[in-house]
Amino acid sequence: DKEASRQAAAMREKVSKEAALPTDLDRRRGPPFFPLHREIHSILGAALGRRYPDQGLVPWPVDPFARQPHLFCPPRAPQQGLTRIEALRNDVEQVALNLTNTTTDDIQATLSLTGSVSGLSVVWREVVPVEFGEGVFIDDALPRASLVDGKVRTNVSPGMTRQVWLEIHTGETAAVLDGAIRVQWAQRTTDVPLVVRVRNLSYPAKWPIHTFSYAYLPVRTLTKDRIAVAAADLASHHINAMMPHSWVEKLPSAVFADDGALQPGKMDWSTFDATLKYSGHANTFVFLIPPARLKLMCMPEGEDATFGGPVWEKRAIEWLRAVIAGLKERGVGYDRMVWSADDEPSGGTVDTVVTVGRMFRRADPKIRIYSNFYSSATPADVRRMDGVVDVWAPHLDCLDERYLPICTQRNRELWAYRVQGKRTLPSSVRGAFWRLFAVGVKGYSFWTYTDVSADPWSPYDIDRHDYHVVYSGDPAEMIPSKRWEAWREGVEDYALLWMLAQRGLGVPPGTGPDGEPVTEHTDADQIRRTRIRALQALAAAP
Repeated sequence: DKEASRQAAAMREKVSKEAALPTDLDRRRGPPFFPLHREIHSILGAALGRRYPDQGLVPWPVDPFARQPHLFCPPRAPQQGLTRIEALRNDVEQVALNLTNTTTDDIQATLSLTGSVSGLSVVWREVVPVEFGEGVFIDDALPRASLVDGKVRTNVSPGMTRQVWLEIHTGETAAVLDGAIRVQWAQRTTDVPLVVRVRNLSYPAKWPIHTFSYAYLPVRTLTKDRIAVAAADLASHHINAMMPHSWVEKLPSAVFADDGALQPGKMDWSTFDATLKYSGHANTFVFLIPPARLKLMCMPEGEDATFGGPVWEKRAIEWLRAVIAGLKERGVGYDRMVWSADDEPSGGTVDTVVTVGRMFRRADPKIRIYSNFYSSATPADVRRMDGVVDVWAPHLDCLDERYLPICTQRNRELWAYRVQGKRTLPSSVRGAFWRLFAVGVKGYSFWTYTDVSADPWSPYDIDRHDYHVVYSGDPAEMIPSKRWEAWREGVEDYALLWMLAQRGLGVPPGTGPDGEPVTEHTDADQIRRTRIRALQALAAAP
């Protein structure tokens, strides 16, 4: 569009002459943030008006987990056909609808759901673009939409694409919703057909994969004053394991008498007991015992002992046995605990893992020893640790021919983990679960639920990338991100594949051109269509 190019060039000149642009931005509302910003958006609005004459607002359904820029040209003939959702009982599914303003003025739109919704409940959300650095925005935050008389009222700025989510919660019974999402603006109405079919199937009572997220609820700024809300949010996204913070949610420290004898009765369990009160969602605990803490507890100042030596090991073994006994008293048996000697060991820390791992083994051969690693650990490092590890957890990109033969050569449980930030595509978060199932992974974690950054809306309040999957601003809930919702869908996809396997059925082929399997690299639409195949196969199974 030559006219838009000319206007954009003039706007760049205008912006370059501005003495100062506003910095106190309401990031929770999303762009545009100030009049000049809105004026820039209007250039696209005018160009879209020339592309879509007399349309005003263009509603078009999209996959909810596909990336969607807030400044975007919709297809020439936007798809407004039937949107079909396949769900299970007690399921959560999502529908996304883009609203593109093709004018230079604000458009006030109203959205509602038509048709019978018996047996279903819905939550309307508006997608807020969030900056993750250098002026680049991603469609990520999902605050609840403003409702008036049960209808969504939203403002779409000039040239902007506003995405609205319909979050559908199914109930206890199979049902079919045959209706539409009704969009009204400026005396105009458009219905986007929607069919929701709830199959007479339900997910297993116990999720077939262990998951945790390094939540550290009492530590993080976003959660330390909202622990109950955050814990409920973790549970609703199928988090069923926990790595307690080694110092703040810790197991009791060792208490030794002057003669070096352990005094279990004086060990203080109050911190961990408090942790248990908000950890009802956790069936499994991953206890990371940092070497620094083991040294502090079991090598008193002035003691003639070395780390890994007989004095240290005797005390460490006594402490660990007392802790295991205390955990059993609290209902945490061998089946609910795994133990880790260090986080992401490699190089010089490998010897520490071997030393602590051997101590773990001598203290109690029944406990399982866990170790995670990423590519800084060489295959030789992993082999050195292999003799003291029962549960390997490679980073997702290490589930390959370099490491898997080592991690699976004995009959052990394979877990995995991933460091994933705001740059990680929601479809990648979800698609990873399909590869986990194919490889045989039984546990999976990600860094992290909330980060040390106090403000997840701003990329400038910390000197490094932040990893939040939730946002602040709603007293009733942790505001989810698309990535967090994709995590929930991924766990449910894994469960579907597990249910198929229980019935002797294989994973359906992917819906790509060559039928390639779904992985973290598969696009959102292909994942959705392959999941429908899986659900249909499950529904047809005897």
